[in-house]
Amino acid sequence: MGGTLGPAGTIAAAVVAVAVVAALWPALLGGAHPLAVSPAEALLPPGPGRPFGTDESGRDVLARVVAGTRASLLVGVVATLVGGVTGVLLGVLAGLGGRVVDAVVGRVTEVAFALPLLLVALVVIAVTGPGPVPAMLAVGFATAPGYARIVRGAGPDRAGVAGGRDRRAPRPLPPPRSCSATCCPPPSGRSSPSARSASVRRWCGHRP
Repeated sequence: MGGTLGPAGTIAAAVVAVAVVAALWPALLGGAHPLAVSPAEALLPPGPGRPFGTDESGRDVLARVVAGTRASLLVGVVATLVGGVTGVLLGVLAGLGGRVVDAVVGRVTEVAFALPLLLVALVVIAVTGPGPVPAMLAVGFATAPGYARIVRGAGPDRAGVAGGRDRRAPRPLPPPRSCSATCCPPPSGRSSPSARSASVRRWCGHRP
């Protein structure tokens, strides 16, 4: 059962497969043209010929959804790649670089986390201009700090480490004293073994 998808995984895989088919072969799912206007068929309810009905201009809603699937998947995939590659590079740079590089990357990611995702995307779009490519870059750069934090967290921890030992860690306790001849001198005089054992325990701080 560990290698199977399960009911939820199967449904999710089916939805993704339908979306990929709609993006690659839109004619298989939406036969009508997405821009064809028919005012006489405006606001029709879902039916056999039009599963999603029509909008206020009489355009087939299913055809428009299928036509927009390719752009939506393209934006999502490219934005994820941009954010993942940028975040991984920043995390590796912070982990393998020096303390100064690590501190600078850490402060930059913290500032990016403090800003809202929508605000960062709007700033990138305002600088680069409107369009699908700026939207992909905006979403990708806005999600890059999360990937950078994950990659950096898997790297070495330099905080308080010097000479291979963590200075913040408490020093180990000394080993307990052993009952030897130096701390437990043998009793003087002739005595039985049980008396000598009780005397040794008293010298070592144990109760008989």
